[in-house]
Amino acid sequence: MELKFKHIGRWLSTNMGERRKTMAELFVELREAKGWSLKELEAASGVPATYYHYVEVTNKIPSLIIVKRLSIAYDISPMVFFDVLQLD
Repeated sequence: MELKFKHIGRWLSTNMGERRKTMAELFVELREAKGWSLKELEAASGVPATYYHYVEVTNKIPSLIIVKRLSIAYDISPMVFFDVLQLD
């Protein structure tokens, strides 16, 4: 399954409903949408599986380099991650 977000703001508001997703929820949703295991994600992005899992369970905010790597692997805009943080 390929992820394409042409209208990121619309996607986030549609998929988040009344409540914005947490970073952990976004990480899980993106990985599951690709159908990737943690090891497959690690191979595609260079982000260690242990780190990715840590974010999934603790809601840690990833560094910019991690966001960049994941954006490339998922073929999405980095803004998807920043919108979760509500950086207005």
